[in-house]
Amino acid sequence: MDSINFENVNDIDSHKKIKLKTSELRVKKVKLHIPTEADLLFCLEPALENNYQQVEIDFVECPDLSQPPYNLASEGLCGSPKLAEAGGVPYLIPGPAKYNEHVYSYRDVCKIVGLPDGLAIGATCSSPFVESVKSCAEVMPNTSAEKNLTHCARVNNDGESYDCKLYGSNEFTTLGNLCISKGQRGRCMKIKVKNRIGNKGSLTICLQDALKEKFKLPVGMGGVFVSLGKTKTKVHVMPQRFSQKPLKTLYASKKIDEWLQFYETTAPITHLATLISRDVQDFSFRTEHTHCFSKHNQGGHYHYDVGDKSEVEYEGYFVFPDTAFQIDWPE
Repeated sequence: MDSINFENVNDIDSHKKIKLKTSELRVKKVKLHIPTEADLLFCLEPALENNYQQVEIDFVECPDLSQPPYNLASEGLCGSPKLAEAGGVPYLIPGPAKYNEHVYSYRDVCKIVGLPDGLAIGATCSSPFVESVKSCAEVMPNTSAEKNLTHCARVNNDGESYDCKLYGSNEFTTLGNLCISKGQRGRCMKIKVKNRIGNKGSLTICLQDALKEKFKLPVGMGGVFVSLGKTKTKVHVMPQRFSQKPLKTLYASKKIDEWLQFYETTAPITHLATLISRDVQDFSFRTEHTHCFSKHNQGGHYHYDVGDKSEVEYEGYFVFPDTAFQIDWPE
Protein backbone atom coordinates (compact mmCIF):
# COMPACT_ATOMS: atom_id res chain seq x y z
CA MET A 1 0.00 0.00 0.00
CA ASP A 2 2.90 2.41 0.57
CA SER A 3 3.46 2.71 -3.17
CA ILE A 4 0.04 4.26 -3.83
CA ASN A 5 0.06 7.97 -4.65
CA PHE A 6 -2.37 9.89 -2.43
CA GLU A 7 -2.03 13.26 -4.19
CA ASN A 8 -5.78 13.51 -4.72
CA VAL A 9 -6.75 12.68 -1.15
CA ASN A 10 -6.62 15.38 1.49
CA ASP A 11 -7.25 13.59 4.76
CA ILE A 12 -4.89 10.59 4.81
CA ASP A 13 -3.20 10.23 8.18
CA SER A 14 -1.46 7.02 7.25
CA HIS A 15 -0.70 5.03 4.10
CA LYS A 16 -2.19 1.96 5.73
CA LYS A 17 -5.87 1.15 5.70
CA ILE A 18 -7.57 -0.67 8.55
CA LYS A 19 -9.24 -3.67 6.92
CA LEU A 20 -11.62 -5.06 9.51
CA LYS A 21 -11.91 -8.84 9.68
CA THR A 22 -15.36 -10.26 9.08
CA SER A 23 -15.40 -11.66 12.61
CA GLU A 24 -14.71 -8.17 14.01
CA LEU A 25 -17.67 -6.49 12.35
CA ARG A 26 -20.76 -5.81 14.44
CA VAL A 27 -23.83 -7.35 12.78
CA LYS A 28 -27.52 -7.16 13.53
CA LYS A 29 -30.46 -8.23 11.40
CA VAL A 30 -34.22 -7.88 11.19
CA LYS A 31 -36.89 -9.87 9.41
CA LEU A 32 -38.76 -8.02 6.68
CA HIS A 33 -42.40 -8.42 5.76
CA ILE A 34 -42.98 -10.15 2.41
CA PRO A 35 -46.51 -9.40 1.18
CA THR A 36 -48.26 -11.77 -1.20
CA GLU A 37 -47.88 -11.16 -4.92
CA ALA A 38 -51.51 -10.05 -5.07
CA ASP A 39 -51.03 -7.54 -2.24
CA LEU A 40 -47.89 -6.12 -3.85
CA LEU A 41 -49.62 -5.66 -7.19
CA PHE A 42 -52.66 -4.13 -5.45
CA CYS A 43 -50.30 -1.68 -3.71
CA LEU A 44 -47.90 -0.73 -6.49
CA GLU A 45 -50.02 -0.73 -9.65
CA PRO A 46 -52.27 2.21 -8.64
CA ALA A 47 -49.26 4.21 -7.39
CA LEU A 48 -47.48 3.73 -10.70
CA GLU A 49 -50.64 4.55 -12.68
CA ASN A 50 -50.90 7.85 -10.77
CA ASN A 51 -47.36 8.71 -11.82
CA TYR A 52 -47.03 7.27 -15.33
CA GLN A 53 -49.44 7.16 -18.26
CA GLN A 54 -48.43 3.66 -19.37
CA VAL A 55 -47.85 0.96 -16.74
CA GLU A 56 -47.12 -2.76 -17.00
CA ILE A 57 -46.55 -4.64 -13.75
CA ASP A 58 -46.68 -8.35 -12.99
CA PHE A 59 -44.74 -11.26 -11.51
CA VAL A 60 -42.87 -13.16 -14.24
CA GLU A 61 -39.98 -15.52 -14.81
CA CYS A 62 -37.11 -13.11 -15.33
CA PRO A 63 -35.05 -13.19 -18.52
CA ASP A 64 -31.27 -13.51 -18.55
CA LEU A 65 -30.30 -10.28 -16.80
CA SER A 66 -26.63 -10.73 -17.65
CA GLN A 67 -27.53 -9.61 -21.18
CA PRO A 68 -27.91 -5.99 -22.35
CA PRO A 69 -29.35 -3.63 -21.35
CA TYR A 70 -29.18 -4.97 -17.76
CA ASN A 71 -25.62 -6.31 -17.80
CA LEU A 72 -25.62 -7.98 -14.38
CA ALA A 73 -22.83 -10.25 -13.17
CA SER A 74 -25.35 -13.12 -12.82
CA GLU A 75 -28.34 -14.24 -14.84
CA GLY A 76 -30.94 -13.36 -12.21
CA LEU A 77 -31.85 -11.74 -8.90
CA CYS A 78 -33.51 -14.71 -7.24
CA GLY A 79 -32.43 -17.15 -4.54
CA SER A 80 -32.83 -16.08 -0.87
CA PRO A 81 -32.49 -12.32 -1.48
CA LYS A 82 -31.24 -10.19 1.43
CA LEU A 83 -30.57 -6.51 2.01
CA ALA A 84 -27.36 -5.37 3.69
CA GLU A 85 -26.09 -1.99 4.79
CA ALA A 86 -22.43 -1.59 5.75
CA GLY A 87 -21.17 1.56 7.43
CA GLY A 88 -23.31 4.65 7.09
CA VAL A 89 -23.59 8.26 5.98
CA PRO A 90 -22.34 9.60 9.34
CA TYR A 91 -18.89 8.21 8.48
CA LEU A 92 -18.76 10.93 5.81
CA ILE A 93 -19.61 13.76 8.18
CA PRO A 94 -18.54 15.95 9.75
CA GLY A 95 -15.77 15.80 7.16
CA PRO A 96 -13.16 14.88 6.34
CA ALA A 97 -14.02 11.20 6.69
CA LYS A 98 -11.75 8.57 8.21
CA TYR A 99 -12.45 6.21 5.34
CA ASN A 100 -9.36 4.13 6.05
CA GLU A 101 -11.04 2.89 9.25
CA HIS A 102 -14.13 1.47 7.52
CA VAL A 103 -13.03 -0.70 4.61
CA TYR A 104 -15.25 -3.59 3.53
CA SER A 105 -15.43 -6.31 0.88
CA TYR A 106 -18.49 -7.36 -1.10
CA ARG A 107 -17.46 -10.97 -0.70
CA ASP A 108 -17.24 -10.58 3.09
CA VAL A 109 -20.70 -9.01 3.21
CA CYS A 110 -22.05 -11.89 1.13
CA LYS A 111 -20.61 -14.32 3.68
CA ILE A 112 -22.21 -12.41 6.56
CA VAL A 113 -25.69 -12.70 5.04
CA GLY A 114 -25.16 -16.41 4.33
CA LEU A 115 -24.64 -16.19 0.56
CA PRO A 116 -20.85 -16.46 0.09
CA ASP A 117 -21.12 -17.03 -3.66
CA GLY A 118 -23.96 -14.56 -4.12
CA LEU A 119 -24.59 -11.68 -6.49
CA ALA A 120 -24.25 -8.27 -4.82
CA ILE A 121 -25.72 -5.16 -6.46
CA GLY A 122 -26.54 -1.71 -5.15
CA ALA A 123 -24.75 1.48 -4.17
CA THR A 124 -21.47 2.09 -2.31
CA CYS A 125 -18.48 4.42 -2.02
CA SER A 126 -15.06 3.71 -3.52
CA SER A 127 -11.97 2.96 -1.56
CA PRO A 128 -9.12 5.38 -2.32
CA PHE A 129 -6.81 2.42 -1.83
CA VAL A 130 -8.03 0.91 -5.11
CA GLU A 131 -5.29 1.56 -7.65
CA SER A 132 -7.66 2.44 -10.51
CA VAL A 133 -9.46 5.17 -8.51
CA LYS A 134 -7.36 6.63 -5.66
CA SER A 135 -10.11 9.08 -4.71
CA CYS A 136 -13.74 9.44 -3.71
CA ALA A 137 -16.14 7.95 -6.24
CA GLU A 138 -19.66 6.60 -6.58
CA VAL A 139 -19.56 2.82 -6.98
CA MET A 140 -22.12 0.54 -8.62
CA PRO A 141 -21.49 -2.92 -7.12
CA ASN A 142 -22.32 -5.68 -9.60
CA THR A 143 -20.31 -8.67 -8.51
CA SER A 144 -20.69 -12.43 -8.14
CA ALA A 145 -18.26 -15.15 -7.16
CA GLU A 146 -17.46 -15.75 -10.84
CA LYS A 147 -17.58 -12.23 -12.30
CA ASN A 148 -17.04 -8.63 -11.20
CA LEU A 149 -18.69 -6.01 -13.41
CA THR A 150 -18.67 -3.28 -10.76
CA HIS A 151 -18.37 0.26 -12.14
CA CYS A 152 -17.48 3.59 -10.56
CA ALA A 153 -18.19 7.21 -11.48
CA ARG A 154 -15.28 9.52 -10.69
CA VAL A 155 -14.73 13.25 -11.21
CA ASN A 156 -11.73 13.84 -13.44
CA ASN A 157 -8.67 15.86 -12.51
CA ASP A 158 -10.11 18.97 -14.18
CA GLY A 159 -12.65 19.05 -11.35
CA GLU A 160 -15.61 19.36 -13.71
CA SER A 161 -16.00 16.43 -16.11
CA TYR A 162 -16.36 12.84 -14.97
CA ASP A 163 -16.31 9.33 -16.33
CA CYS A 164 -17.88 6.00 -15.49
CA LYS A 165 -15.75 2.89 -15.88
CA LEU A 166 -15.09 -0.58 -14.52
CA TYR A 167 -13.91 -0.46 -10.92
CA GLY A 168 -11.91 -3.69 -10.81
CA SER A 169 -12.19 -4.33 -7.07
CA ASN A 170 -14.46 -5.91 -4.44
CA GLU A 171 -13.42 -3.31 -1.88
CA PHE A 172 -15.49 -0.34 -0.73
CA THR A 173 -15.47 2.03 2.17
CA THR A 174 -17.55 4.29 4.44
CA LEU A 175 -21.04 3.19 3.40
CA GLY A 176 -22.88 0.81 1.12
CA ASN A 177 -26.33 -0.61 0.49
CA LEU A 178 -26.58 -4.00 -1.20
CA CYS A 179 -29.18 -6.44 -2.47
CA ILE A 180 -27.61 -9.90 -2.30
CA SER A 181 -29.02 -13.12 -3.73
CA LYS A 182 -27.91 -16.39 -5.28
CA GLY A 183 -28.11 -14.64 -8.65
CA GLN A 184 -30.50 -17.19 -10.07
CA ARG A 185 -33.23 -16.76 -12.63
CA GLY A 186 -36.69 -17.13 -11.16
CA ARG A 187 -39.96 -15.41 -10.40
CA CYS A 188 -39.72 -11.69 -9.76
CA MET A 189 -41.66 -8.50 -10.33
CA LYS A 190 -41.41 -6.83 -13.74
CA ILE A 191 -42.22 -3.13 -13.99
CA LYS A 192 -42.40 -1.11 -17.20
CA VAL A 193 -43.58 2.52 -17.22
CA LYS A 194 -43.68 5.32 -19.79
CA ASN A 195 -44.64 9.00 -19.88
CA ARG A 196 -44.54 10.44 -16.38
CA ILE A 197 -47.69 12.38 -15.51
CA GLY A 198 -47.21 12.60 -11.73
CA ASN A 199 -44.85 14.64 -9.57
CA LYS A 200 -42.51 11.84 -8.49
CA GLY A 201 -39.45 11.96 -10.71
CA SER A 202 -37.76 9.01 -9.01
CA LEU A 203 -39.10 5.54 -9.81
CA THR A 204 -37.67 4.13 -6.58
CA ILE A 205 -39.23 6.84 -4.40
CA CYS A 206 -42.56 6.25 -6.12
CA LEU A 207 -42.34 2.56 -5.19
CA GLN A 208 -41.09 3.23 -1.67
CA ASP A 209 -43.85 5.74 -0.89
CA ALA A 210 -46.52 3.29 -2.05
CA LEU A 211 -45.14 0.46 0.11
CA LYS A 212 -44.88 2.74 3.14
CA GLU A 213 -48.47 3.90 2.78
CA LYS A 214 -49.89 0.40 2.34
CA PHE A 215 -47.87 -1.74 4.78
CA LYS A 216 -47.24 -1.02 8.46
CA LEU A 217 -44.36 -3.51 8.63
CA PRO A 218 -41.09 -2.79 6.76
CA VAL A 219 -40.97 -4.19 3.24
CA GLY A 220 -37.65 -4.51 1.41
CA MET A 221 -37.11 -4.30 -2.33
CA GLY A 222 -34.05 -4.64 -4.54
CA GLY A 223 -33.41 -4.95 -8.22
CA VAL A 224 -32.28 -3.54 -11.52
CA PHE A 225 -34.04 -1.16 -13.88
CA VAL A 226 -32.96 0.66 -17.02
CA SER A 227 -33.85 4.05 -18.42
CA LEU A 228 -34.77 3.70 -22.07
CA GLY A 229 -35.56 5.82 -25.11
CA LYS A 230 -34.95 9.53 -24.58
CA THR A 231 -35.05 9.42 -20.78
CA LYS A 232 -32.71 11.87 -19.05
CA THR A 233 -31.87 11.62 -15.35
CA LYS A 234 -30.06 13.68 -12.74
CA VAL A 235 -27.14 12.07 -10.90
CA HIS A 236 -24.48 13.25 -8.50
CA VAL A 237 -20.85 12.22 -8.15
CA MET A 238 -18.71 12.97 -5.11
CA PRO A 239 -15.65 15.13 -5.81
CA GLN A 240 -12.22 13.49 -5.65
CA ARG A 241 -11.67 14.93 -2.18
CA PHE A 242 -13.80 14.74 0.92
CA SER A 243 -15.32 18.01 2.02
CA GLN A 244 -13.03 20.31 4.01
CA LYS A 245 -16.09 21.87 5.65
CA PRO A 246 -18.18 20.03 8.25
CA LEU A 247 -21.36 18.63 6.69
CA LYS A 248 -23.68 18.91 9.65
CA THR A 249 -26.79 17.33 8.21
CA LEU A 250 -27.19 14.05 6.37
CA TYR A 251 -29.52 14.83 3.48
CA ALA A 252 -30.74 17.74 1.36
CA SER A 253 -28.46 20.30 3.00
CA LYS A 254 -27.09 23.28 1.13
CA LYS A 255 -23.55 22.38 2.19
CA ILE A 256 -23.82 18.87 0.78
CA ASP A 257 -25.28 20.19 -2.48
CA GLU A 258 -22.36 22.60 -2.75
CA TRP A 259 -19.90 19.76 -2.21
CA LEU A 260 -21.44 17.24 -4.62
CA GLN A 261 -21.27 17.60 -8.38
CA PHE A 262 -24.41 17.08 -10.48
CA TYR A 263 -24.75 15.77 -14.02
CA GLU A 264 -27.41 14.77 -16.53
CA THR A 265 -27.44 11.30 -18.08
CA THR A 266 -28.95 9.92 -21.27
CA ALA A 267 -30.42 6.45 -21.81
CA PRO A 268 -29.75 3.61 -21.69
CA ILE A 269 -28.60 3.62 -18.07
CA THR A 270 -28.60 0.58 -15.75
CA HIS A 271 -29.78 1.35 -12.20
CA LEU A 272 -29.02 -0.87 -9.19
CA ALA A 273 -31.62 -0.23 -6.49
CA THR A 274 -32.15 -1.03 -2.82
CA LEU A 275 -34.95 0.26 -0.61
CA ILE A 276 -36.91 -0.39 2.57
CA SER A 277 -40.41 1.03 2.92
CA ARG A 278 -39.68 2.40 6.39
CA ASP A 279 -36.87 2.36 8.95
CA VAL A 280 -36.89 -0.19 11.74
CA GLN A 281 -36.80 0.48 15.47
CA ASP A 282 -33.26 0.22 16.88
CA PHE A 283 -31.82 0.39 13.37
CA SER A 284 -30.84 3.34 11.22
CA PHE A 285 -31.11 2.18 7.63
CA ARG A 286 -30.57 4.33 4.60
CA THR A 287 -34.01 3.49 3.27
CA GLU A 288 -33.36 4.16 -0.44
CA HIS A 289 -30.10 4.10 -2.36
CA THR A 290 -29.71 3.71 -6.12
CA HIS A 291 -26.58 3.99 -8.27
CA CYS A 292 -26.37 3.67 -12.03
CA PHE A 293 -23.87 2.97 -14.82
CA SER A 294 -23.75 2.74 -18.59
CA LYS A 295 -21.55 1.73 -21.50
CA HIS A 296 -21.39 5.34 -22.70
CA ASN A 297 -19.38 6.65 -19.77
CA GLN A 298 -22.23 8.06 -17.66
CA GLY A 299 -23.50 7.12 -14.21
CA GLY A 300 -23.54 8.01 -10.53
CA HIS A 301 -26.05 8.37 -7.69
CA TYR A 302 -29.56 8.41 -9.17
CA HIS A 303 -31.90 11.23 -8.15
CA TYR A 304 -34.79 11.56 -10.64
CA ASP A 305 -35.67 12.11 -14.28
CA VAL A 306 -35.28 15.57 -15.83
CA GLY A 307 -36.43 17.21 -19.03
CA ASP A 308 -39.50 16.17 -20.99
CA LYS A 309 -41.66 14.00 -18.72
CA SER A 310 -43.44 12.49 -21.73
CA GLU A 311 -40.16 10.87 -22.79
CA VAL A 312 -39.55 9.08 -19.47
CA GLU A 313 -39.34 5.31 -19.84
CA TYR A 314 -38.16 2.69 -17.32
CA GLU A 315 -38.16 -1.11 -17.32
CA GLY A 316 -36.93 -3.30 -14.49
CA TYR A 317 -37.03 -6.46 -12.40
CA PHE A 318 -37.28 -6.59 -8.60
CA VAL A 319 -37.24 -9.03 -5.69
CA PHE A 320 -38.46 -8.70 -2.10
CA PRO A 321 -35.81 -9.74 0.48
CA ASP A 322 -36.83 -11.48 3.69
CA THR A 323 -34.06 -10.06 5.92
CA ALA A 324 -32.10 -6.82 6.27
CA PHE A 325 -28.62 -6.77 7.84
CA GLN A 326 -26.84 -3.79 9.35
CA ILE A 327 -23.05 -4.07 9.56
CA ASP A 328 -20.53 -1.83 11.34
CA TRP A 329 -23.13 0.90 11.83
CA PRO A 330 -22.14 4.34 13.18
CA GLU A 331 -22.78 4.88 16.87
